[in-house]
Amino acid sequence: MRKVLFLLVFGGLALCLAGCRRTPDEQRIRAAIEVARTAAAEVDAGGLTGVLTEDFDGNGGAMATKDLGNLLRLARFRGETVHAVLGPIEVEPRGERYIARFTVTLGG
Repeated sequence: MRKVLFLLVFGGLALCLAGCRRTPDEQRIRAAIEVARTAAAEVDAGGLTGVLTEDFDGNGGAMATKDLGNLLRLARFRGETVHAVLGPIEVEPRGERYIARFTVTLGG
């Protein structure tokens, strides 16, 4: 009986530890990009800018986080529908950070 109880407790602890595994950084970055795409499609400026970093660089440097947020605020003010199509995502480590390159095509 003690052996069965020990195995149950040990097995439960093993399952708990396996569940505590951290999600890989690249997977978390891809998930954040999907959150941003969804926020753009829902015309949610706060949701979009909330996942972007301060050094976000869109349109080859022509659009910062603030600019993209303002674009969505304007679209919401006008009552526009936004379609967001996500292209391929490239994620690469650069020192202690990761850089993600991707395209999102916004249409109305």
